[in-house]
Amino acid sequence: MGITLVINPGSSSKKYALYKGTEQLLAVRYEKSEGGFHSIVATTDTQSEPINISPEVYRDALPDVLQVAQNEQVITAVSDITRIAVRVVAPGVYFQQHQVIDETFVDALKAVVDTVPLHIPPVLAEINLAQTLFPQTTLVGVSDSAFHATIPNAMAQYSLEAAADLEIRRYGYHGLSVHSIKDKLSSMLGTLPPRIVVAHIGSGVSITALKDGVSVYNSMGYTPASGIMMSSRAGDMDPGALIEVLKKSNTELSDAHRYLQTSGGFAGLLGVSDLRIVLEKEQSGDPVATTALEMFLFAIKSQIATAATALGGIDVLVLSATAMERNPDFRKRVLLGLEFLGITINDNANRTLFGQTGIISNPDNQVLVMLVPTDEMGIIAKVAMTIEKGLSD
Repeated sequence: MGITLVINPGSSSKKYALYKGTEQLLAVRYEKSEGGFHSIVATTDTQSEPINISPEVYRDALPDVLQVAQNEQVITAVSDITRIAVRVVAPGVYFQQHQVIDETFVDALKAVVDTVPLHIPPVLAEINLAQTLFPQTTLVGVSDSAFHATIPNAMAQYSLEAAADLEIRRYGYHGLSVHSIKDKLSSMLGTLPPRIVVAHIGSGVSITALKDGVSVYNSMGYTPASGIMMSSRAGDMDPGALIEVLKKSNTELSDAHRYLQTSGGFAGLLGVSDLRIVLEKEQSGDPVATTALEMFLFAIKSQIATAATALGGIDVLVLSATAMERNPDFRKRVLLGLEFLGITINDNANRTLFGQTGIISNPDNQVLVMLVPTDEMGIIAKVAMTIEKGLSD
Protein backbone atom coordinates (compact mmCIF):
# COMPACT_ATOMS: atom_id res chain seq x y z
CA MET A 1 0.00 0.00 0.00
CA GLY A 2 2.84 2.42 0.74
CA ILE A 3 2.78 5.66 2.71
CA THR A 4 0.94 8.83 1.72
CA LEU A 5 2.60 12.15 2.53
CA VAL A 6 0.13 15.02 2.90
CA ILE A 7 1.35 18.61 2.57
CA ASN A 8 -0.94 21.45 3.63
CA PRO A 9 0.76 24.85 3.27
CA GLY A 10 -1.60 27.43 4.76
CA SER A 11 -1.35 31.20 5.00
CA SER A 12 0.09 31.14 8.54
CA SER A 13 1.14 27.52 9.06
CA LYS A 14 2.46 24.44 7.28
CA LYS A 15 1.07 21.01 8.12
CA TYR A 16 2.44 17.62 7.12
CA ALA A 17 1.16 14.13 7.85
CA LEU A 18 1.97 10.55 6.91
CA TYR A 19 -0.77 7.97 6.40
CA LYS A 20 -0.95 4.26 5.80
CA GLY A 21 -4.35 3.84 4.24
CA THR A 22 -6.65 6.05 6.31
CA GLU A 23 -4.55 5.73 9.49
CA GLN A 24 -2.49 8.77 10.39
CA LEU A 25 0.95 7.69 11.59
CA LEU A 26 2.57 11.08 12.13
CA ALA A 27 1.63 14.76 11.98
CA VAL A 28 4.03 17.70 12.09
CA ARG A 29 2.78 21.28 12.23
CA TYR A 30 4.94 24.35 11.71
CA GLU A 31 3.59 27.73 12.75
CA LYS A 32 4.72 31.32 12.46
CA SER A 33 3.44 34.12 14.64
CA GLU A 34 4.54 37.40 16.13
CA GLY A 35 6.39 35.31 18.71
CA GLY A 36 8.53 33.44 16.17
CA PHE A 37 8.53 29.98 14.60
CA HIS A 38 7.84 26.61 16.18
CA SER A 39 6.84 23.05 15.38
CA ILE A 40 4.66 20.42 17.04
CA VAL A 41 5.08 16.69 16.44
CA ALA A 42 2.24 14.21 17.01
CA THR A 43 2.39 10.44 16.67
CA THR A 44 -0.42 7.95 17.27
CA ASP A 45 0.42 8.01 21.00
CA THR A 46 2.03 11.34 21.89
CA GLN A 47 2.21 15.04 21.06
CA SER A 48 5.22 17.22 21.75
CA GLU A 49 5.26 20.66 23.30
CA PRO A 50 5.98 23.49 20.81
CA ILE A 51 9.59 23.31 19.63
CA ASN A 52 11.32 26.57 18.66
CA ILE A 53 12.73 26.44 15.12
CA SER A 54 14.58 28.79 12.83
CA PRO A 55 12.98 30.69 9.92
CA GLU A 56 15.09 28.51 7.60
CA VAL A 57 13.60 25.28 8.98
CA TYR A 58 10.12 26.75 8.59
CA ARG A 59 10.81 27.79 5.01
CA ASP A 60 12.14 24.39 3.92
CA ALA A 61 10.35 22.14 6.39
CA LEU A 62 9.94 18.98 4.30
CA PRO A 63 13.47 17.57 4.95
CA ASP A 64 12.86 18.13 8.67
CA VAL A 65 9.56 16.21 8.41
CA LEU A 66 11.33 13.29 6.74
CA GLN A 67 13.98 13.27 9.47
CA VAL A 68 11.30 13.30 12.17
CA ALA A 69 9.50 10.44 10.40
CA GLN A 70 12.65 8.36 10.42
CA ASN A 71 13.46 9.25 14.03
CA GLU A 72 9.93 8.16 15.03
CA GLN A 73 10.36 4.96 12.96
CA VAL A 74 7.30 5.80 10.88
CA ILE A 75 9.42 5.23 7.77
CA THR A 76 12.74 3.46 7.34
CA ALA A 77 13.61 5.34 4.14
CA VAL A 78 12.06 8.08 2.03
CA SER A 79 11.27 5.43 -0.59
CA ASP A 80 8.51 4.19 1.76
CA ILE A 81 6.50 7.23 0.65
CA THR A 82 4.70 6.24 -2.57
CA ARG A 83 2.32 9.16 -3.08
CA ILE A 84 2.27 12.83 -2.14
CA ALA A 85 -0.78 15.09 -1.90
CA VAL A 86 -0.67 18.88 -1.73
CA ARG A 87 -3.60 21.10 -0.74
CA VAL A 88 -4.17 23.74 -3.42
CA VAL A 89 -6.07 27.00 -2.93
CA ALA A 90 -6.54 28.73 -6.28
CA PRO A 91 -9.38 30.33 -8.26
CA GLY A 92 -10.62 29.16 -11.65
CA VAL A 93 -12.57 26.27 -13.16
CA TYR A 94 -9.29 24.41 -13.77
CA PHE A 95 -8.68 24.20 -10.03
CA GLN A 96 -12.18 22.96 -9.15
CA GLN A 97 -11.00 19.37 -9.42
CA HIS A 98 -8.37 17.13 -7.86
CA GLN A 99 -5.66 16.17 -10.33
CA VAL A 100 -2.10 14.95 -10.81
CA ILE A 101 0.48 17.72 -10.59
CA ASP A 102 2.39 18.03 -13.85
CA GLU A 103 4.04 20.84 -15.80
CA THR A 104 0.66 22.15 -17.01
CA PHE A 105 -0.63 22.26 -13.44
CA VAL A 106 2.44 24.15 -12.21
CA ASP A 107 2.15 26.66 -15.06
CA ALA A 108 -1.52 27.22 -14.18
CA LEU A 109 -0.54 27.91 -10.56
CA LYS A 110 2.15 30.37 -11.64
CA ALA A 111 -0.46 32.24 -13.68
CA VAL A 112 -2.47 33.07 -10.52
CA VAL A 113 0.40 33.83 -8.12
CA ASP A 114 -0.44 37.53 -7.99
CA THR A 115 -4.13 36.80 -7.41
CA VAL A 116 -3.59 34.56 -4.36
CA PRO A 117 -0.26 35.78 -2.93
CA LEU A 118 -0.65 34.16 0.50
CA HIS A 119 -1.36 30.64 -0.77
CA ILE A 120 0.20 30.02 -4.19
CA PRO A 121 3.90 30.83 -3.51
CA PRO A 122 4.08 28.38 -0.56
CA VAL A 123 2.34 25.70 -2.65
CA LEU A 124 4.77 26.19 -5.53
CA ALA A 125 7.70 26.02 -3.12
CA GLU A 126 6.40 22.78 -1.59
CA ILE A 127 5.79 21.22 -5.01
CA ASN A 128 9.27 22.16 -6.19
CA LEU A 129 10.90 20.72 -3.08
CA ALA A 130 8.79 17.54 -3.21
CA GLN A 131 9.65 17.00 -6.89
CA THR A 132 13.35 17.43 -6.04
CA LEU A 133 13.26 14.98 -3.14
CA PHE A 134 10.82 12.51 -4.80
CA PRO A 135 11.44 12.73 -8.56
CA GLN A 136 9.64 9.45 -9.33
CA THR A 137 6.68 9.85 -6.96
CA THR A 138 3.18 10.87 -8.07
CA LEU A 139 2.12 14.27 -6.74
CA VAL A 140 -1.58 15.05 -6.51
CA GLY A 141 -3.03 18.56 -6.25
CA VAL A 142 -6.04 18.36 -3.95
CA SER A 143 -8.42 21.26 -4.56
CA ASP A 144 -9.79 23.27 -1.66
CA SER A 145 -12.66 24.52 -3.84
CA ALA A 146 -13.77 21.26 -5.52
CA PHE A 147 -16.30 20.55 -2.76
CA HIS A 148 -18.02 23.87 -3.55
CA ALA A 149 -18.43 23.18 -7.28
CA THR A 150 -22.09 22.43 -6.47
CA ILE A 151 -22.88 26.04 -5.48
CA PRO A 152 -25.72 27.12 -7.83
CA ASN A 153 -25.20 29.97 -10.26
CA ALA A 154 -27.59 32.24 -8.39
CA MET A 155 -25.21 32.15 -5.42
CA ALA A 156 -21.97 32.02 -7.39
CA GLN A 157 -22.19 34.52 -10.24
CA TYR A 158 -21.16 38.16 -10.12
CA SER A 159 -23.24 40.73 -11.96
CA LEU A 160 -20.44 42.23 -14.04
CA GLU A 161 -20.62 42.10 -17.82
CA ALA A 162 -17.30 40.35 -18.40
CA ALA A 163 -17.19 38.23 -15.23
CA ALA A 164 -18.62 34.99 -16.62
CA ASP A 165 -16.37 34.98 -19.72
CA LEU A 166 -13.34 35.56 -17.48
CA GLU A 167 -14.35 32.71 -15.10
CA ILE A 168 -14.64 35.23 -12.29
CA ARG A 169 -17.24 33.87 -9.91
CA ARG A 170 -17.64 32.66 -6.33
CA TYR A 171 -15.61 29.47 -6.03
CA GLY A 172 -15.62 29.09 -2.25
CA TYR A 173 -12.80 27.66 -0.13
CA HIS A 174 -12.20 25.54 2.99
CA GLY A 175 -13.94 22.80 1.01
CA LEU A 176 -11.67 20.09 2.38
CA SER A 177 -12.43 21.16 5.93
CA VAL A 178 -16.18 21.13 5.28
CA HIS A 179 -15.92 17.76 3.51
CA SER A 180 -14.22 16.26 6.58
CA ILE A 181 -16.90 17.70 8.87
CA LYS A 182 -19.67 16.35 6.67
CA ASP A 183 -18.13 12.86 6.85
CA LYS A 184 -17.82 13.07 10.65
CA LEU A 185 -21.44 14.19 11.01
CA SER A 186 -22.61 11.34 8.79
CA SER A 187 -20.78 8.88 11.03
CA MET A 188 -22.01 10.46 14.27
CA LEU A 189 -25.62 11.25 13.40
CA GLY A 190 -26.34 8.41 10.97
CA THR A 191 -28.46 10.58 8.71
CA LEU A 192 -27.34 14.06 7.77
CA PRO A 193 -29.83 16.78 8.73
CA PRO A 194 -30.97 18.69 5.64
CA ARG A 195 -29.75 22.15 6.75
CA ILE A 196 -26.19 22.39 8.09
CA VAL A 197 -24.08 25.52 8.55
CA VAL A 198 -20.34 25.08 9.07
CA ALA A 199 -18.37 27.94 10.62
CA HIS A 200 -14.65 27.44 9.97
CA ILE A 201 -12.98 30.07 12.16
CA GLY A 202 -9.20 30.05 12.30
CA SER A 203 -6.57 32.21 10.63
CA GLY A 204 -8.84 31.94 7.61
CA VAL A 205 -12.59 32.23 8.16
CA SER A 206 -15.53 31.01 6.12
CA ILE A 207 -19.16 30.02 6.55
CA THR A 208 -20.67 27.22 4.44
CA ALA A 209 -24.29 26.21 3.91
CA LEU A 210 -24.92 22.50 3.22
CA LYS A 211 -28.30 21.43 1.85
CA ASP A 212 -28.72 17.66 2.10
CA GLY A 213 -24.95 17.42 2.43
CA VAL A 214 -24.23 19.49 -0.69
CA SER A 215 -22.54 22.90 -0.62
CA VAL A 216 -24.87 25.66 -1.80
CA TYR A 217 -23.11 28.70 -0.33
CA ASN A 218 -19.68 29.67 0.96
CA SER A 219 -18.79 33.12 2.26
CA MET A 220 -15.51 33.18 0.34
CA GLY A 221 -15.80 34.18 -3.29
CA TYR A 222 -13.32 34.39 -6.17
CA THR A 223 -10.35 34.36 -3.79
CA PRO A 224 -10.00 33.37 -0.12
CA ALA A 225 -9.47 37.07 0.68
CA SER A 226 -13.20 37.68 0.43
CA GLY A 227 -16.09 37.32 2.84
CA ILE A 228 -15.29 37.83 6.53
CA MET A 229 -12.30 39.92 7.61
CA MET A 230 -9.53 37.65 8.86
CA SER A 231 -6.04 37.75 10.34
CA SER A 232 -4.53 39.78 7.50
CA ARG A 233 -7.28 39.73 4.85
CA ALA A 234 -9.66 42.63 4.45
CA GLY A 235 -12.75 40.63 3.54
CA ASP A 236 -15.64 42.12 1.59
CA MET A 237 -15.50 45.83 0.79
CA ASP A 238 -17.58 48.28 -1.18
CA PRO A 239 -15.85 48.19 -4.60
CA GLY A 240 -15.98 51.98 -4.79
CA ALA A 241 -14.27 52.27 -1.41
CA LEU A 242 -11.67 49.72 -2.49
CA ILE A 243 -10.84 51.67 -5.65
CA GLU A 244 -10.45 54.85 -3.61
CA VAL A 245 -8.18 53.18 -1.05
CA LEU A 246 -5.95 51.80 -3.80
CA LYS A 247 -5.85 55.16 -5.58
CA LYS A 248 -5.22 57.35 -2.53
CA SER A 249 -2.63 54.97 -1.06
CA ASN A 250 -0.82 54.91 -4.43
CA THR A 251 -1.13 51.13 -4.58
CA GLU A 252 -0.49 49.84 -8.09
CA LEU A 253 -3.10 47.47 -9.50
CA SER A 254 -0.45 44.75 -9.75
CA ASP A 255 0.06 45.01 -5.97
CA ALA A 256 -3.63 45.21 -5.06
CA HIS A 257 -4.15 41.50 -4.27
CA ARG A 258 -1.14 41.40 -1.96
CA TYR A 259 -2.20 44.64 -0.28
CA LEU A 260 -5.71 43.33 0.41
CA GLN A 261 -4.48 40.00 1.74
CA THR A 262 -1.58 41.21 3.87
CA SER A 263 -2.67 44.68 5.03
CA GLY A 264 -6.29 43.94 5.91
CA GLY A 265 -8.14 42.34 8.80
CA PHE A 266 -6.51 42.49 12.21
CA ALA A 267 -3.14 43.25 10.61
CA GLY A 268 -4.59 46.31 8.91
CA LEU A 269 -6.37 47.58 12.00
CA LEU A 270 -3.87 46.69 14.73
CA GLY A 271 -0.61 45.70 13.08
CA VAL A 272 -0.91 42.12 14.42
CA SER A 273 -2.63 39.19 12.75
CA ASP A 274 -2.82 36.65 15.60
CA LEU A 275 -6.31 36.52 17.16
CA ARG A 276 -4.79 35.54 20.51
CA ILE A 277 -2.83 38.79 20.63
CA VAL A 278 -5.89 40.78 19.55
CA LEU A 279 -7.84 39.26 22.47
CA GLU A 280 -5.00 40.14 24.85
CA LYS A 281 -5.03 43.73 23.60
CA GLU A 282 -8.78 43.90 24.14
CA GLN A 283 -8.34 42.65 27.72
CA SER A 284 -5.76 45.35 28.35
CA GLY A 285 -8.25 48.02 27.27
CA ASP A 286 -7.08 48.73 23.71
CA PRO A 287 -10.08 50.46 22.03
CA VAL A 288 -8.88 49.58 18.52
CA ALA A 289 -8.76 45.89 19.44
CA THR A 290 -12.25 46.15 20.90
CA THR A 291 -13.59 47.67 17.68
CA ALA A 292 -11.73 45.16 15.53
CA LEU A 293 -13.29 42.26 17.43
CA GLU A 294 -16.73 43.82 17.20
CA MET A 295 -16.27 44.06 13.42
CA PHE A 296 -15.04 40.47 13.25
CA LEU A 297 -17.91 39.07 15.30
CA PHE A 298 -20.52 41.06 13.38
CA ALA A 299 -19.16 39.72 10.08
CA ILE A 300 -19.24 36.11 11.32
CA LYS A 301 -22.80 36.41 12.62
CA SER A 302 -23.95 38.14 9.44
CA GLN A 303 -22.56 35.29 7.34
CA ILE A 304 -24.17 32.64 9.55
CA ALA A 305 -27.48 34.45 9.01
CA THR A 306 -26.80 34.56 5.26
CA ALA A 307 -26.14 30.82 5.22
CA ALA A 308 -29.39 30.29 7.14
CA THR A 309 -31.19 32.32 4.48
CA ALA A 310 -29.68 30.15 1.75
CA LEU A 311 -31.07 27.07 3.53
CA GLY A 312 -34.35 28.46 4.86
CA GLY A 313 -33.19 27.81 8.43
CA ILE A 314 -30.60 25.78 10.35
CA ASP A 315 -30.82 22.28 11.80
CA VAL A 316 -27.16 22.00 12.81
CA LEU A 317 -24.51 24.66 13.34
CA VAL A 318 -20.95 23.29 13.40
CA LEU A 319 -18.05 25.29 14.82
CA SER A 320 -14.58 24.26 13.71
CA ALA A 321 -10.92 25.31 13.19
CA THR A 322 -8.44 26.64 15.74
CA ALA A 323 -10.26 29.69 17.14
CA MET A 324 -13.33 27.57 17.85
CA GLU A 325 -11.60 24.35 18.90
CA ARG A 326 -9.34 26.05 21.48
CA ASN A 327 -11.34 28.94 22.93
CA PRO A 328 -14.68 28.29 24.69
CA ASP A 329 -15.10 31.96 25.65
CA PHE A 330 -14.72 33.13 22.09
CA ARG A 331 -17.12 30.41 20.89
CA LYS A 332 -19.72 31.88 23.20
CA ARG A 333 -19.13 35.38 21.85
CA VAL A 334 -19.55 34.17 18.28
CA LEU A 335 -22.97 32.73 19.09
CA LEU A 336 -24.24 35.50 21.36
CA GLY A 337 -27.02 37.39 19.59
CA LEU A 338 -28.04 34.55 17.27
CA GLU A 339 -30.96 33.50 19.44
CA PHE A 340 -33.34 34.73 16.74
CA LEU A 341 -32.10 31.83 14.60
CA GLY A 342 -32.79 29.38 17.42
CA ILE A 343 -29.11 29.22 18.42
CA THR A 344 -28.21 29.05 22.12
CA ILE A 345 -25.58 27.08 24.01
CA ASN A 346 -25.17 25.23 27.28
CA ASP A 347 -22.49 27.13 29.23
CA ASN A 348 -21.28 24.07 31.15
CA ALA A 349 -20.97 21.95 28.03
CA ASN A 350 -19.19 24.77 26.20
CA ARG A 351 -16.67 25.44 28.98
CA THR A 352 -15.59 21.81 29.25
CA LEU A 353 -15.12 21.16 25.52
CA PHE A 354 -11.64 21.75 24.17
CA GLY A 355 -10.30 20.37 20.89
CA GLN A 356 -12.73 17.47 20.65
CA THR A 357 -16.10 16.71 19.12
CA GLY A 358 -19.14 17.45 21.23
CA ILE A 359 -22.54 19.12 21.56
CA ILE A 360 -22.68 22.52 23.23
CA SER A 361 -26.38 23.28 22.81
CA ASN A 362 -29.13 22.42 25.30
CA PRO A 363 -31.05 19.16 24.71
CA ASP A 364 -34.26 21.04 23.88
CA ASN A 365 -32.52 23.54 21.60
CA GLN A 366 -34.08 24.33 18.24
CA VAL A 367 -30.65 24.14 16.57
CA LEU A 368 -28.06 21.47 17.38
CA VAL A 369 -24.79 23.33 18.00
CA MET A 370 -21.64 21.21 17.79
CA LEU A 371 -17.90 21.57 17.99
CA VAL A 372 -16.32 19.30 15.36
CA PRO A 373 -12.54 19.53 14.84
CA THR A 374 -11.69 19.61 11.17
CA ASP A 375 -9.58 16.93 9.48
CA GLU A 376 -8.43 18.39 6.18
CA MET A 377 -5.37 16.15 6.21
CA GLY A 378 -7.39 12.93 6.36
CA ILE A 379 -9.57 14.02 3.43
CA ILE A 380 -6.48 14.98 1.40
CA ALA A 381 -4.98 11.53 2.00
CA LYS A 382 -8.20 9.82 0.87
CA VAL A 383 -8.32 11.93 -2.31
CA ALA A 384 -4.71 11.10 -3.15
CA MET A 385 -5.34 7.36 -2.83
CA THR A 386 -8.47 7.65 -5.00
CA ILE A 387 -6.61 9.57 -7.72
CA GLU A 388 -3.73 7.08 -7.71
CA LYS A 389 -6.14 4.15 -7.92
CA GLY A 390 -7.78 5.79 -10.91
CA LEU A 391 -4.40 6.06 -12.63
CA SER A 392 -3.67 2.37 -12.11
CA ASP A 393 -7.11 1.06 -13.17
